[in-house]
Amino acid sequence: MEIQQGTYAGFWVRLIAFLLDMAFVAPLLYLIFDILLYHQNNDFYIIIGKTCLFCFYFFILTYLFGQTFGKMVVGIKIVPKQHHKIAWEEVLLREVIGKFLSIMFVFTGILLIALDPQKQSLHDKLGNMYVVWEKA
Repeated sequence: MEIQQGTYAGFWVRLIAFLLDMAFVAPLLYLIFDILLYHQNNDFYIIIGKTCLFCFYFFILTYLFGQTFGKMVVGIKIVPKQHHKIAWEEVLLREVIGKFLSIMFVFTGILLIALDPQKQSLHDKLGNMYVVWEKA
């Protein structure tokens, strides 16, 4: 996909979108796992459950809409490099594997957004995607 220069979404707007997503997801995780399942007393399964639901949120919304709720609010979206619907394999690479690797390397993969001319993070590159302004 040919993207005009200047339409890529940068680090700060993407951080704001992520923080908005956290403001939406964190209360749900707290409600489901810390209140409803409080009596379970098995921290391992609660952490696994929270992680799975967290990944599921990003995976499903990115696959269906190319945006999470946070991205919708700030007006950015994820687009594939080619003109096609985002494939679930690309979303899996970007949202689960790529973000895990970005975080494992002390967020270096995410900080690439500030240095890369196309504002791509490690997880964007793995998924062959860009994050762009929606009205660009």
